[in-house]
Amino acid sequence: MITRFGVGMIKLQVCYLTDSIMFGKKKFVDFNSDFYKTNTWLESYYGLIFPVGHPSKWNTPTEVRSKVVLPSEWRAQAGRLRKNRVPSADEHGSKIRYYTICKKSSHNRQNCRNPLAD
Repeated sequence: MITRFGVGMIKLQVCYLTDSIMFGKKKFVDFNSDFYKTNTWLESYYGLIFPVGHPSKWNTPTEVRSKVVLPSEWRAQAGRLRKNRVPSADEHGSKIRYYTICKKSSHNRQNCRNPLAD
């Protein structure tokens, strides 16, 4: 568990580490984990990802090459653009707002029928 003091301590250690590396004239690469190095990624995914190559060297059948694929027709929707974003399906309802004088929800000063709260 990292407390707010723990985060500050980590930042202090990182600053000290970067200063000591810079003034010690050492390379940052020597202090990184091997998991972030390119050679490790290449060795991990070797045999799983194949290079695609240039499209001129692809073996495509003539019936596929003869087809012409065009993008579908698109028209901009009429009207003004939305000012607010549309919430996603997994976002839950909006924040409930309260009228600050009577401390009740779903109305404002003009249509408030509740007595004033103390």
